[in-house]
Amino acid sequence: MANHKVFTAVLFVVLMATISWAEDPNWMVNVTVKDTDGKAVANFEAMAATPYTSNDWVKGQNGKAAVTDKIRTFYGRQLLDYQIIVRSSGFAPGIVGIKAEPGQTAQVDIVLTPVGYTMTITSEDGRNLPGDLQPMVILEPFLTRVLRGLADTRPESRAQWDFCMVHKKGDGQYAFSAPDEKVYVVVDQPGFLRGFVDGPYTIAAVKNGLTVTLPTPGQVSVSFGPGEGLNEAPYDTCSLYLYRIIPNLRTNTTLVTTSAKGASLNLSEDYYTPGDYTVNINTKPAERVERGVIHPGQFRDSDRFKVQAGEQNKVTLVYKPYSADFYKGDVKATLDIQMADGKAVTGESFVVTCRHPNYGDAQVAEGTLNETGRIVLEGLGANNYSVQVGREHDGNFTLKISGREKEVAQTFKFPPMAGNEAPDISLQEAFSDKIVKLSDFRGKVVFMDFWATWCGPCQGPMGHLNELWSQRKADWEGKVVLIGASVDKEKETLQKHIEKKDWNKIAQYWCYEKSDDAAFGAVAASTYGVTGVPTSLLIDQKGVIVWRGHPATINLEEEVAKLLGGN
Repeated sequence: MANHKVFTAVLFVVLMATISWAEDPNWMVNVTVKDTDGKAVANFEAMAATPYTSNDWVKGQNGKAAVTDKIRTFYGRQLLDYQIIVRSSGFAPGIVGIKAEPGQTAQVDIVLTPVGYTMTITSEDGRNLPGDLQPMVILEPFLTRVLRGLADTRPESRAQWDFCMVHKKGDGQYAFSAPDEKVYVVVDQPGFLRGFVDGPYTIAAVKNGLTVTLPTPGQVSVSFGPGEGLNEAPYDTCSLYLYRIIPNLRTNTTLVTTSAKGASLNLSEDYYTPGDYTVNINTKPAERVERGVIHPGQFRDSDRFKVQAGEQNKVTLVYKPYSADFYKGDVKATLDIQMADGKAVTGESFVVTCRHPNYGDAQVAEGTLNETGRIVLEGLGANNYSVQVGREHDGNFTLKISGREKEVAQTFKFPPMAGNEAPDISLQEAFSDKIVKLSDFRGKVVFMDFWATWCGPCQGPMGHLNELWSQRKADWEGKVVLIGASVDKEKETLQKHIEKKDWNKIAQYWCYEKSDDAAFGAVAASTYGVTGVPTSLLIDQKGVIVWRGHPATINLEEEVAKLLGGN
């Protein structure tokens, strides 16, 4: 679990790194802001935001402001769906969705409603509130973005998301304005209380005043450095990341990111909200290390711990030197690699790796499959091994060795790929008990996206898929079927998510057949060798797979046009 948190943190950084923009602003929105009486709002601020980015607030006067931005890209796709957000003291913030058109100027009219609510903050343990305590009132759709950025404690960063204009009225007394939707209260004050999240609250619940009681915190300090007997560490920089895990929100709150030169790093004691936490440590050597190469100075470790009210937690992580023999033992493994139809895979290269808990993937063996499609490995110990054959995504298998056996024989089959006939599976309609088979759509072009409501990277492609159907329905209806195949455990969760997002424009189904041995517990996903979501397939009218991959990497309109042109 802890290593999964490391991966999640790194993945988020990588995703953010894929967002880029042009050199100059190339779209603009003229914003007109009035109150409910039709009068121009004298002073306000406006901002443009995407699901992944936000900009600086632009000051507006006498009901007018101009917002400009650069067209950003994500996974090679332009981010054109923006929200124009307007805030002004004494008014509920106004938010309007807009599609940016490169090189064009748009007009947005926003009406602000005058409202005002009060909030009282108290502490469960009787501690005096800091005079500069600044709670945040966050609108539900923006909560995840705010929580990811709490490690940046600069006031100007926090103010970026202060749509509700929270301001202090007295000791423990605050005022704010909010629209008629759910809100959360966030308190993150270094030296007093880190990572507190409360809610959701409906506006009906806060109209007569909201009282929030801050819990008794626990104290946490973290130390990292070389173990005893190590005179010199092979790295010169340490980095630390501290997260609070919030299961009911399906997200982590990043509270601390810090780095230091030298062999040791210490995070001073602070006060944290009771709950589950993860701390990650990374080191970096002075010299440049080639990507994919294990280096004793590139160490990583993590620890998951629980903070209890009123208790102290002293978390200690210790550098462990690398040993190249960590995976070795006396087990022989014979692996047969086959296509989906049982034929041996030949001529493909293979690489076998084993993941060190602190250093990443170490190569165990490599080669090329001969006419038998067989790999023979000796001298293995009790570990999980990754067997990568040929293509990056389709031929990734896991060999598990418990250590109780001396010989292991296992057959791995490639999942159905481009050129293979699509296996028939059963799915259940998202909002009924009706069962359909994939073969029921024979004669039509089918795009099937395996996804989940809890999967962050699934949300953008699923939204795009629904929007695409709205745009192409007239041309595609009766010829093309867009399928969302959810691997969620609970059907009710899927239904609520679809309704909330208004994603019922495409054919939404649930992988209702469950098995403990199947990927994500879903038989349909396992049939297609789905090991990660989102995973999508494009299937032609004859039931043959013509493409498989991440839905953000296909120009679906173009590929569908090719298949329809062949009729």
